[in-house]
Amino acid sequence: MFLRGQWAYVAISALLAIVSATSFPSLLPFFIFAALLFFLWLQHKRKLAFIVACSFLFMLPYFHWYDQQNKTNYHEGMLSAKGKVISSPEIDGDLMTFAVETNQGEKLTARYTLKTKQEMKSTNNIRPGDICNFSGKLEKPKNNTNENAFNYKRYLYFQQIHWLYKLDKIGHCTYKPSWKDHLENYRQKMIEWIHHKFPEKTAGFVLALTVGYQNNIPEEDLAAYRKLGIVHILSISGLHVSILIASLYFFLLRLGISKEQTIMILICFLPFYALLTGGAPPVVRASLMAALIMGGTLFKQNMPLSDSISFSFLLMTFLDPYEVFHLGFQLSYAVTFSLILSRQIFQKCRNSLQLLAAVSFVAQTASLPIICYYFYQFSLLSFIMNIMFVPLYTFFLLPLTMITLILTVISSSIGSIFVSLLHTSFTLSSKTALFFSNLPFFMITTGKPTVYLFLLQCVIFIAVFFQMEHKPMKKWGKPILCSSLLTALLLIAGKMTMPGEVTVLDVGQGDSIFIREPGLGNSYLIDTGGMAVFEKESWQMRKKPFSIALDVLIPYFQSKGVEEIEILFLTHGDYDHIGESLTLIKQFRVNKLVIPKYFSREELEKQIVKEAKNRGIEIFELEAGDRITGRTAFHVLSPFTKSDSKNNDSLVLMAKIGGLRWLFTGDLEESGERHMIKQYPKMTADVVKIGHHGSRTSTSDIFLQTIDPKIGVISAGRNNRFGHPHQEVLNRLKKQNVSIFRTDQMGAVQYKYRKSQGTFLFYPPYDTLTK
Repeated sequence: MFLRGQWAYVAISALLAIVSATSFPSLLPFFIFAALLFFLWLQHKRKLAFIVACSFLFMLPYFHWYDQQNKTNYHEGMLSAKGKVISSPEIDGDLMTFAVETNQGEKLTARYTLKTKQEMKSTNNIRPGDICNFSGKLEKPKNNTNENAFNYKRYLYFQQIHWLYKLDKIGHCTYKPSWKDHLENYRQKMIEWIHHKFPEKTAGFVLALTVGYQNNIPEEDLAAYRKLGIVHILSISGLHVSILIASLYFFLLRLGISKEQTIMILICFLPFYALLTGGAPPVVRASLMAALIMGGTLFKQNMPLSDSISFSFLLMTFLDPYEVFHLGFQLSYAVTFSLILSRQIFQKCRNSLQLLAAVSFVAQTASLPIICYYFYQFSLLSFIMNIMFVPLYTFFLLPLTMITLILTVISSSIGSIFVSLLHTSFTLSSKTALFFSNLPFFMITTGKPTVYLFLLQCVIFIAVFFQMEHKPMKKWGKPILCSSLLTALLLIAGKMTMPGEVTVLDVGQGDSIFIREPGLGNSYLIDTGGMAVFEKESWQMRKKPFSIALDVLIPYFQSKGVEEIEILFLTHGDYDHIGESLTLIKQFRVNKLVIPKYFSREELEKQIVKEAKNRGIEIFELEAGDRITGRTAFHVLSPFTKSDSKNNDSLVLMAKIGGLRWLFTGDLEESGERHMIKQYPKMTADVVKIGHHGSRTSTSDIFLQTIDPKIGVISAGRNNRFGHPHQEVLNRLKKQNVSIFRTDQMGAVQYKYRKSQGTFLFYPPYDTLTK
């Protein structure tokens, strides 16, 4: 076989070409490619070096060409079009989403808000293969408006989708399915059948293990599995494909079908199986590898596993180069490739327990840099949990699931006995996962590593694998310990070198300001934001409602390597400032709570104070003249005495951060401003957080003239119902020559600094800033 055992180098060069194309002007991927060529040249592998260079030089322009084809034919605005439904509709409360392919061949993400419960039932008839008349508005998907947040626009772009299609009307539909639509509809029927036959919670796990559908696993269970690093066992992967192929292979041979015919049947079956299970990258990768290996046996060729995974990589990236940006693709190839290359390590294991431990260690180590890059934390229990849960699922829960499905098809009465056993088993495994995931002190928050730190982690782990491969098992302890210490030092060094920041986060119509001191310093939060919740009927409620604390604040803290908030400042009791406080206090470590005097006026404020006391959080009620000392000192400028307005009793803070004087005003209104400048007539600020989201009732001319700011930051929601910021305020700011930074137009407003020098950064929702 040509280049037997060497095709991994060709696959790596193709990967470097794609990364080079998307990371330009960074030259790092080119340097890595040059180092690879130099290494092969020193090894006197000239022919291989030539093939590797050809792979790189082919994939680089090929990716550019492929990317150039990814364009839209539409413009923002209203659109009436005939289109084909190409994915099964997902209904979450009153929101229905599905993919549409228009008659121009362009894919759109369609969203339709269901108006009545009856309409929800009628829309269940919409299915892949339906060609319907649609009417609605095309809107651009947004970039991430907070640093390190999920970039929805980029996610859709890699699926070759450029628009959100917000539907007003779904007209007459005709059913004209393709073979893929038939397959997807059959998958949907399987999902409905499993829902009907199994208890709700168990059905979620059964669906994940059989058809690759995880949406019905309870969120708390999924979060627990994710925290423990064992969520991969809930995905269809190479293990499932191997078990299925082996079972079908022996079954077909027992039927008297020849070995060659059996292999041909299985090779033809695998693409349908991959589509039937959702077409996730791990399943496609495993199916391609199995087909290549079986195909090799037909031609009397024993293909090495390293070549089969390399060929599958080259084929998948040729058909769709965007696959390399899929998290499942990255984890699947990183872990599988590491396991294949670690065969000599596994051969040194003397029993099953040692083998299981070695496999778990290699898999966890290979996935760790990717996990830290995307999720910013990992569990120290992950290694042990994999040793516990992988055999449980491999040898008990997965086979029991398959047997239960078969018996339920044959006989409902017999199947119900196994359904009950399966339900008990999944319930116990979930409770175990929840117990361990809630244990304190085992989660390590790393923050998002830089590219260089990511590569250094990879180099360290490759070195430890090399040492384990060339040393007897009894001497593995030293390289493992050294690699662990080096990784810990890298993570600490990464945190120590981080700059300080003041970030006015984009939380919609509300306030939340994150302050982080440089290095290993403290972190502070001024307000949490909060979304107005309108009363809905039960059928309209989402499975997982959006939460600013859970979906914005906590992921942001974790991306910064922050494990605790030293002080949570709550400026006043309005919901758009403190609405997420209870959730944040319950889900994240807060050491101190600072509130203004006269804070506890209504039930929400009282609940927050009570919850803080129950959790042992120190509470301080402050008023004008108080001071918080430390590396970052906060001076309290308001409130003075209790007024009739929550807004005028806002906690107003002054702090010098990164060489600038910052004034955080909460929702202080004009009368409160006048009182404050009367008490502090010489007060000045470089940056002011504009009061009350730019309402005309705040930010008076006299206030601006007194504090003389250079920059005004307005935190407001896009197209909010209050019309904030009001034009009068914008005019006052322009009159005083104040630069205006707005979260509704610019996304999060961030000031990163070292010592007394810093830079402002923005995260606009679209590719250009709105002027």
